[in-house]
Amino acid sequence: MNKPRLNKGPLVLFLLLALTGATLFGLPQDIAGGASALLGQDIIGGANVAFKRPPRVRDIAGGASTLLAKRRVARKPPEPTEISRNRPPRPPQPGPTPTPETTPKEPSNEEKAEVFNEQGNTLYDTGQYAKAVEAYKQALSFKPNDALTYNNLGAAYFAQGQTKEAIDAFQKAVKAKPDDAESYFNLGIAYNTTEQYEQAATALNQAIKYRADWPEALSALGDTYLSLSRYDEAARTYQALLKLQPDNTSAYNNLAFAYDQLSRHEDSIAALKRDIQLNPKDAFAYNNLGAASYKAGKYKDAVDAFTQSLRLRPDDAETLNNLGAAQYALERYGDATLSFQQAIKLRPNFADAQYNLGNAYLMSAKFNEAANAYDRAIRNRPNYGEAQNNLGIALTNLARYAEAVAAFKEAARLKPDLAVVLNNLAFAEDKLGHEPEAIAAYQTAIRLNPKYPKALNGLGYVYDKIGKPSDAIDLLKRAVEAKPDYVAAHFNLGKAYFDSGHPAEAIESFRRATQLSPDYEPAYVSLGTASFRAGQFSEAADAFRKATTLNPSDTEAFYGLGNASYKAGKYKEALAALKEVLRVKPNYAQAHYSLGLVYAGLNDKDGVTREFAR
Repeated sequence: MNKPRLNKGPLVLFLLLALTGATLFGLPQDIAGGASALLGQDIIGGANVAFKRPPRVRDIAGGASTLLAKRRVARKPPEPTEISRNRPPRPPQPGPTPTPETTPKEPSNEEKAEVFNEQGNTLYDTGQYAKAVEAYKQALSFKPNDALTYNNLGAAYFAQGQTKEAIDAFQKAVKAKPDDAESYFNLGIAYNTTEQYEQAATALNQAIKYRADWPEALSALGDTYLSLSRYDEAARTYQALLKLQPDNTSAYNNLAFAYDQLSRHEDSIAALKRDIQLNPKDAFAYNNLGAASYKAGKYKDAVDAFTQSLRLRPDDAETLNNLGAAQYALERYGDATLSFQQAIKLRPNFADAQYNLGNAYLMSAKFNEAANAYDRAIRNRPNYGEAQNNLGIALTNLARYAEAVAAFKEAARLKPDLAVVLNNLAFAEDKLGHEPEAIAAYQTAIRLNPKYPKALNGLGYVYDKIGKPSDAIDLLKRAVEAKPDYVAAHFNLGKAYFDSGHPAEAIESFRRATQLSPDYEPAYVSLGTASFRAGQFSEAADAFRKATTLNPSDTEAFYGLGNASYKAGKYKEALAALKEVLRVKPNYAQAHYSLGLVYAGLNDKDGVTREFAR
């Protein structure tokens, strides 16, 4: 008896529909992995960590006490000179002889200048800076080119906040005495105060030239190099300072900061550990040790250091934020949430902590809470582009796509050169069915980053969806070249190949997706569909069978297993699979029809009659 032939029309129609509906990119993101498992969008930042910058010269309390007001070395007054002279005897005179009056000697200009200079020093020492200025000016009227007086005049101006006048005075001091190290030092400090860092560095280098091994000048120069972002030179300067002062904890902290900016995290850690050895109660150093450890990828060490810092200073909001960031990196999102909340309690307007809290909620799939946290961060920092981007992701997860688009557009306005924002905007536009807008945003993202896998994948997906599978194939191939382990791109490439009539290539891409993600059930369904199209019925049955073990509630996978098993001549397996479909969906007409064909293959005429009659 000849085996009846299967009517392929309905089956092929189903397979096409099943494959079309199984696109990985178009599915909602997988909540099981938190927001990091988002298939089409990228979160920005994770959690921010602050390495605290050491105090700068211009931030140091004390004002004029930073500068050097100089004193002239006291000179001994000359010893009186005894003059020998002959005196002729005088005849006796009646009565007392009157004593002649001595005429006072006029002081020299230098002596007058010195008097006014000393007067200025006394006034300076007692904080009467305005009067000190007048006294120094009087001194200069008698001795116009005196470097010492110009230096002290500059110090008095500086003490009153008259930095421009102070700089002018210090410049005249070094002009009058080109090797005057102290005046160069004061000039460097004054330039630092006005953020003229290049000039400050020049002046301080001159101070060190004329007075080598001067710790204060080295410290100020290192600080200036930090302000200029010349971190290599800063590091070398602090190293020279530490040779002179091996126990200088501030220098170790500053050196660690320079290393941090150079991404020399292990060196930064070593410097901070030395600082802590010298001063075990330095909460500032513990915080920065935590930040350096975090950046070195030593998250547990970072948690320990931040925790120690907080034992010493429990009300430090910034360190609490840093602790939360380290906990976040360890995927301890609950602990991170508590740390960020404590930081915000101490500093209600702490935008970075609110942003980080949003990230922790997002990774915990608490999307409403995440959106609220990002909103607060944005209210406190309206130009916070990263928070706008991540707000859009939270809204996408809440299916509030129009609001997500608005958030991404604002993020793009603030961060126009950030490809990730344009990619995320495109994803949300596609969710709204705005394919032209999605395509334009994806194209911009790819222009900004030609090897951005998610944007290449996303644009390929949209092109395939609007019936341009050939264009999609090129983009999706670029996506897997850029990221060979990108499951979504392999999957969507398989679909594009299938849609363009290349089932063999589709099989290869779907199989690669299953190898990369052995538990990804839609890839097995699509592999089964492509194998069926290629006439590889046993392979198709194997793929559908795997899909049913991964997701026993997927009736379409059972339906595919039934049809593929029938075509492979495995009627009993086909029978069991199709019965499972009809147990869940009793009115599934196509399943009844296929089951009738299976009964025909089993020579069960009653079964054929019963199923075809439905």
